[in-house]
Amino acid sequence: MKITGKNFSNLAILLIICLLFTSCHKKSSDKNATSETQTANYIFSARHDFPNNVYIPRKDTLPNQDVMLHKEIVFYGDIPTADALYDITLEVEFLNDIDIAYLPMDITAVSPDSNDRRTNTYKIDFNDNSRNASVGTENGKTIKRHTHKVFTNLRFPVAGKATFYVEMRVNRFPVYGIKSLSIKAEKNNSHA
Repeated sequence: MKITGKNFSNLAILLIICLLFTSCHKKSSDKNATSETQTANYIFSARHDFPNNVYIPRKDTLPNQDVMLHKEIVFYGDIPTADALYDITLEVEFLNDIDIAYLPMDITAVSPDSNDRRTNTYKIDFNDNSRNASVGTENGKTIKRHTHKVFTNLRFPVAGKATFYVEMRVNRFPVYGIKSLSIKAEKNNSHA
């Protein structure tokens, strides 16, 4: 096959288009990666993303045909030492057109040995702009982040893998507009 000037120019145009597409794709993924940046003081951060920005609890059908809803999301995190105090932060990302005003939830921390269990109840107000920071956009909608320390000065009796349960206490499903839920832990050095 002989390459003529016309074939060469078509090949060059195709190559340029491929390079432009690849460079745009990398910029888009880089932008997503920067939104996940964490500060160095978190000892762990666990995140659950909701597919299509919709929360639907998992359903199980029991042997008697009753339906059981699993409204909790489970997170795990490594606690490096038992001697330290920890602050546990809940972070929720949502779209500005979320279809509920409030989201009550129970957050439970279970020690690595399962002998210590602490639960706090918290209600997110999606209309409280003093607590909800804008962090980006998606399809013309504003993405907001609500951050709240659900436990301060929490001490675990042993080091190891702790379990965190976040139970959504809503009765109407699905919930549209919720993007993600995160649990983060950091050492509290104020009492060191």
